[in-house]
Amino acid sequence: MTTRREKWFAAGANALHRTLVAHGLAGEILDLLPADGAYACPCCLIAYKRTALDDGPEPTLSDEHVPPAATGGEPLLLTCRPCNNRAGTVWDADAAEERQLTNALTRQPSDPVDVTLTIGNIRVQGAYDGNGDLPSFTPAMKKNANRPGDVNAVAAHLARSIENKDPVDFNVTHRWRPTADAAAWSWIRAAYLAAFAVLGYRYVLLAVLAPLRTRLADPQPVPAPKLLIPTGRPQLDRPLMMLVEQPAALPCLMVDFGHAWVFLPGWRNPQTITGIEQALQGMIDAGDRVRGRLIPWPEEPLYRLDPKE
Repeated sequence: MTTRREKWFAAGANALHRTLVAHGLAGEILDLLPADGAYACPCCLIAYKRTALDDGPEPTLSDEHVPPAATGGEPLLLTCRPCNNRAGTVWDADAAEERQLTNALTRQPSDPVDVTLTIGNIRVQGAYDGNGDLPSFTPAMKKNANRPGDVNAVAAHLARSIENKDPVDFNVTHRWRPTADAAAWSWIRAAYLAAFAVLGYRYVLLAVLAPLRTRLADPQPVPAPKLLIPTGRPQLDRPLMMLVEQPAALPCLMVDFGHAWVFLPGWRNPQTITGIEQALQGMIDAGDRVRGRLIPWPEEPLYRLDPKE
C-alpha cells in the first residue's frame, strides 16, 4: 500500500521532471538524477532520491506542517530535514511564542503564559491565563520562583481590595523573547510553501523568488522583507489564499492566516520582492482594499502550474 509520503514524493518527482523538461534542462540536470525520480526540497532545491523517505530512524525528507505545527498547522508537503529543522529553531519558535502571548493578552484561546505580577513593591512570578469568563493568575510553585511571603502578601492585598471595593493597581509584564523579524520569516515561509503546494516547481523557480529562496535555504535571524501585514484578527484554523486583482499595482498572491496577510509574487507578470514592498506601502498610504479571486487551501501538493503528462 502506498503511503502518503510515497505519494507526495512520486507526485513531486513527476512534477519536477516535467518542469525541467519544459525548461529545456533535460540534458543538463535530468541525466544527473536517479532513473526512478528525485524530489527537490522547495526551499533549498536540493534533489533527494526515493530512499530519502526511509533513510534510517530520521528520514532525510520530512513532513512539513504549513503553517508550522507549533502554530496549529497540518502536514502538507515534504521538505528536507535540514531546512525543516533550521526554520523550526530560528524562526518558527518565535512565531509560536508570539501567537501564544498575543492570544493570551487578547483573550483568544491559548495556553497560559509566564508573567510577573507586580502590586506595589511586591513581584510574583506566575502564569497568566486569558481563557474563560475572566483572566486568572496562578503563582508559580516551583522552588525559588518567588520570595517567601510574597504570594501571601499579594493574596491578602487583593482580598482587602475586594472586601473594601477598592480599585487594584497592578502591572503584568512578560519577558518578550520572540523577535518580530523571526516570526515574520516563519509566516512568509509558510506562505511560500503553501504557494508551492498549489502551484509547484514552475512557481518557486521564478527568478523574482530567488532572493527569498536564498534565505529560506539558510534561515538566519535577519530582517524580514516587508511582505507581511498584521490584521489584528484571530488566526484562522484554515488559511485562505487569493490571487490579488485590486489594487492593480499589486498583482500578487496573498495568503491570509487571519492574524496576518503575506504577499508573494504572482505567476502572471510577477513583481520583484522590492516591487511588492513598494506596492504594499502605496496600498496602505492610499487606504485601498484588497480584492481578488480566492484559491482553496490545499490538503496535499497539487502542482497546478507544472506541465501535465
